[in-house]
Amino acid sequence: GQGLEIEVLMDGVSVVRLPTGTFYATLLEPGLKRLQVKVHKAPKGIVLSGVEPEQVKDYNLLNLEVKQDVKHFVQVEEGLGYILLTPREEAEALKALGELVKAP
Repeated sequence: GQGLEIEVLMDGVSVVRLPTGTFYATLLEPGLKRLQVKVHKAPKGIVLSGVEPEQVKDYNLLNLEVKQDVKHFVQVEEGLGYILLTPREEAEALKALGELVKAP
């Protein structure tokens, strides 16, 4: 959503804060990871989105089984008043990454 930043947490620990239109890549140890997001208004304070922080609750969780030597891609996207975490196939994810920039 325009004017939102998404904070990604793994196993309850903040990993990165993603401004709109960005992505993040990291190496992970194999095993079950619990991904979650929190919504923050962007510093400019303009929000063109139906998502408010208090609306994003337990349905924004994704349990991801990370496997050795496998690339995993997860898309964070805004639905109508909610945030989705969706695993993606590599080809689909790489195509989408062409429209994003690496998060600071």
